[in-house]
Amino acid sequence: MKRHVTCCVLAAVAGMALSAYAQTAAPPADRVVNPGEIKTATKPHVITPTRQVLPDGSIFDSAYAKGPFFVPEKGVGLPPNDPGIIYGPEPRLSPNVGGLYIPKFGEDTYSEPDQSGDWDTRALGLIQDFAGPTAGEWTPSDSDMAVNGDYVVAITNDDFAVYDKCGTELARHDINTFLGIGTDYKIFDPKIVYDPWNSRWVMMWHLKKDSTEEAELIFVVTGNSTPFGVSGSSVWWYRFDVLQDGGTANASFADYFDLGYTANYLTASGNMFKFAGGFRWGRIMVFDKAAMYAATGATRLSWSLLTNPDGSTFETPRAAKMQSSFNLGGQAIDGYFINSRWGGGSKLTVRRVTDAFGANTLTTNDVNVNAYVVPPNAVEPDGTAVDTIDSRLMPAVITSDSLGVNGIDLYTSLTTTDPGGNAGARLYRLDASSLAVEHDSTFWATDVHTWFASPAMDYSGSSVFVFSRCGPAAGQFIQARYVDFNKGTWTNASSQLHAGEALYSGFRWGDYLGGQLDWGDYNHNFSTPGRPAKMWFIGMYAGSDNTWHNQIGAASVYSQASLDSVAPAGLVQFTGPVGGPFSPGSQAYTLGISGDVGLTYTVTSLPSWLTSSTALNDGYSPSAGVTLSPNAAANALAKGTYNDSVSFADCYNGGNTFARSVRLVVQAPDLDVISVNATNGTYHPGQLLPVAIQYQNIGDYATGSYTANFYASTNTTISVADTLIASRNYGSLAPGAFQNSNHVFATPCIPVGTYYIGVIVTVTNDSDTSNNTGYDATRVGVDRCPADVNNDCFVNGDDYDLFASWFEVADPNADFNNDGFVNGDDYDAFASAFENGC
Repeated sequence: MKRHVTCCVLAAVAGMALSAYAQTAAPPADRVVNPGEIKTATKPHVITPTRQVLPDGSIFDSAYAKGPFFVPEKGVGLPPNDPGIIYGPEPRLSPNVGGLYIPKFGEDTYSEPDQSGDWDTRALGLIQDFAGPTAGEWTPSDSDMAVNGDYVVAITNDDFAVYDKCGTELARHDINTFLGIGTDYKIFDPKIVYDPWNSRWVMMWHLKKDSTEEAELIFVVTGNSTPFGVSGSSVWWYRFDVLQDGGTANASFADYFDLGYTANYLTASGNMFKFAGGFRWGRIMVFDKAAMYAATGATRLSWSLLTNPDGSTFETPRAAKMQSSFNLGGQAIDGYFINSRWGGGSKLTVRRVTDAFGANTLTTNDVNVNAYVVPPNAVEPDGTAVDTIDSRLMPAVITSDSLGVNGIDLYTSLTTTDPGGNAGARLYRLDASSLAVEHDSTFWATDVHTWFASPAMDYSGSSVFVFSRCGPAAGQFIQARYVDFNKGTWTNASSQLHAGEALYSGFRWGDYLGGQLDWGDYNHNFSTPGRPAKMWFIGMYAGSDNTWHNQIGAASVYSQASLDSVAPAGLVQFTGPVGGPFSPGSQAYTLGISGDVGLTYTVTSLPSWLTSSTALNDGYSPSAGVTLSPNAAANALAKGTYNDSVSFADCYNGGNTFARSVRLVVQAPDLDVISVNATNGTYHPGQLLPVAIQYQNIGDYATGSYTANFYASTNTTISVADTLIASRNYGSLAPGAFQNSNHVFATPCIPVGTYYIGVIVTVTNDSDTSNNTGYDATRVGVDRCPADVNNDCFVNGDDYDLFASWFEVADPNADFNNDGFVNGDDYDAFASAFENGC
C-alpha cells in the first residue's frame, strides 16, 4: 500500500498554488480482460546528460533513455512494426515568422445565456458519453484521454483504463503494478496521446523519489494501434532521467509536464522544482520518437529557460499536439510550445524548435493578448473553496482547417477572473503560423465559476472545450460541461457533460482535462470537405460520494450518425441437416446509416449457433455490412426448429436498435420400420428364408445410404445380442418415401426352436432411433437336417462316420427311424437322408 505522500511540493511562487497530491485509499485492484505478464528488463546504468549554457543563460542538454523495457502481453513478444493507418494531415507551408505579434485591442467577454433555471443548455449535442475512471488512491485526478478509431483510453493519478467506444471497460491498471515499479516511487501527473502520424499510443508519467533525489519521465509506447493492457497490444517503456543538479541545493525534479507531438517527434514541457523547495525554471523537451517506436536506444533534447522575451519568468509551458504539420523558415517544426504567465499578464509566448537533432534552432515569440489575472478559487454551494490554481495554460492543439477558411489554428485556454469577479475561462484561437490572435475572450456565466477549459479539435476549424463549473447557489455542484467553436465561429452556449451530484470534499481539482479527435472518423472522411469527425473529451464532476468522478463524452459540429434501417427486415432462415452444412451458408445484412460522422454499432443477442462478422464496429453513411453465419454449435444441434432474434444497435446516445428474427431449421431423416414379414414355416440351417420388409422415411431430410441388419431372436426385443442372419444396404430414401424389399436369407445355424425374425436399421443422423427396429410377430421354426447327426448344421462325412460308429455297436443313437431297434432299416433310412442332404 502506498504511504500518505505529497508528490510535488512546489515553491511558494506568487499566484501559483502548490501541486500537492494526497493519497485517499488503497490502490484499486486491476480489472483486466486479458492481463499482461509484467516483465521488467534489467535497469541499465544512468547516462550523464551532456549540458551547455547558452548565451541567453538558458541550459541545453541531451541524454539517452534508460530502456526500452518490455511489457508484452502474456505469450506475446514484440511483434513486427504495425504502422496501421498513417494519419498524415497534409503539410501546410508558411513563411518564416518572428517578432512581436499585435492582436486587436479591447477585451471581448462572452456570457452564456442565463442558466439559473436550466443548467443544461444544449448548444452542441452529446453524441456519446459514459463513465470514466472513478476516484482512486490519488487526489486530484489530473484526467486526460485519447482516442483512435477503435478505443478510448482514459488516464488519472495513477491508473489508466481502456474502453471501447460504446463505453465498455476492457482493462484497468495501476501504473506501478503495470510497470513493476515499487510504490516507494511516486508516479503522477499522467498524460496520454494517440499519435496519428504513426498510429501509436503514448503515455507519459512523472516519477519521483525524494529520499534518493530521483526524477524521471516515463514514456510508455505501444508497438501498434492497440492500446496498453488489452489483447493484441505490445508495450515497452523508457525512463528518461530529467534530474538536474543532483546532489546540490538546486537538485530539481519535473512537475506538470505536458505531452505533445509533431509529425516527427514527441515533445514534453513543464516546470522544474527543487527537492529542497522552490521553483527552478521551465523546461521544454524533444524526443526521438522514431527510435522509441522502434524499441531502440532513444535520445531526448531539452532547453531549461529562465525567462520569456519580455523578462517575465518562464513557467508551465504546454507542448502542443500538432495534428497538422507546417514549416518555419523552410524547415518542419519539430516542437511547438506555448506558455502564459501563471501570475497574470498580457502576453503568451510561443517557442518553436526546428532541426531538433541538427542545428536545434529555438525560435521564441511573445504574443500580445488581453490582460488576464490569477482567478479566484471556485466556490461550492456551502461556501467551500475549490482550487483553480493560477492562470497557466491548459493543453494546446494545432490543426489545419481543411475547408480553407481558418488556416492552421492553435486552440488553448487559461483561467482568469470573469467580469462578475468569478473564475472564467479565457479561450484562445491563434494562427499557429503567423501567431495572429483570432479569438481572445473570457467565457463565463453569471454567478458561477468556469475553469480548466481544455480543447479537442477537428479539421474544419472547429473545437470543443471541456471545462468545470460550479456556483454558490443551491444545487450548483461541480459539473462537467463543454462549449464549441463551430467551424471557427464561437457558439457561446455550453452543454452539460455530467451534472454535479454533491459537494466536493477536497480542495484540489486536478490540473487539466483533455480530449482528442476521433481518428476513425478522420480516416473515413478524409476526402470529405471538413473531414467530419467527433471530438472526444473527458470532464470531471463531483459525485454523490463527495469526490471526483470522470465522464467521457463525444460531440461534433457535424450531424450525428443514425442507424436508420437493417435489411433484410424479415425472418432469415438457415436450413440444413444435423451436422450441417446449412443453406444459406451466411446472410449479409445491410445497415442503413445517415449523418456526417461515424456511429458505433453492436451486434448482440446472438444465439449460440450463429456467428457475426463483427460484434462491435464503426459505421458510416450510407451503409455498413454485417454477415451472420451458422457455426460449429449449429452443427451439434439435434433436429428441430430454433427461433431466435439478433439485435443491431447504435450504442451512441439516442441510437436506434433493430431486432431481426433468425431461424435455424435442423433437418434429419427418421426411418420407420413399418413391417417385417418372414414366410411362416420350419427351416433347417442353410435353408432359404424369405423375408419381406417395408420402411418409410418419415423425417424431413434424405437418409443417405443406410444399412439393415436382420436377426433371429427368441423374444420380441430385437438387439445386436441376437443371432445375425444377414445385412443389406440401401440407397438414400427421400423424405416421405417408402422402401419395399424382398430378401431371401440362409437360415442360420442356431439351436432348434422357434424365433422372431427382426431388423435393426442404422441411418446416419436419424432423429428418432426408437422406430429403427421391427420384427415379425409370427415366429418361424428352426430344426436340424435328419442326417446332421452331429448337430454341426452340415451334412457331410463326419455325420456318416459318426452314424456308422453308432450302428456298429448298436448304440441307441443309431435308431434313426425311431422304431426301438437298431437294424438295417435304420441304416437305409440314414443313407436315404444323407443322400438327400437336408
